[in-house]
Amino acid sequence: MSKIDDLIKENISEDGTILNLRDKYIGLRGTFEFATKEILKTVKVLTYSGNQACDEGADATAECPYLQNVETLIMNHNEIGDEGALALANSPNFPKL
Repeated sequence: MSKIDDLIKENISEDGTILNLRDKYIGLRGTFEFATKEILKTVKVLTYSGNQACDEGADATAECPYLQNVETLIMNHNEIGDEGALALANSPNFPKL
C-alpha cells in the first residue's frame, strides 16, 4: 500500500463521502497518484488544501474520473493559478459542483 493509499484510508469518513487531506503536503507527484484512486468514487466533500498541488496537480485532479460525486471541493493554499483554476472549473468530471 502506498503513502497515498494510507492517507486516504486514515482520513476518509466511515461512509466514504468525506475526505479531508488538509495540510498533508502530498506534493505534485502524490497528487498525480491521488487522481488515480478508484476509492474516490464515493467522495462528496474533498478538502485538499495545503498540499502543494500547483497548476499541474489541479489539472490531474480535474482529469480524475473518480471524483464525479464531489459536491464540495476545497483546494486553497496549493499555489494554483489561473490555468489550474480553469481546468477545475471546466472539468466535465465535476458535474455536481
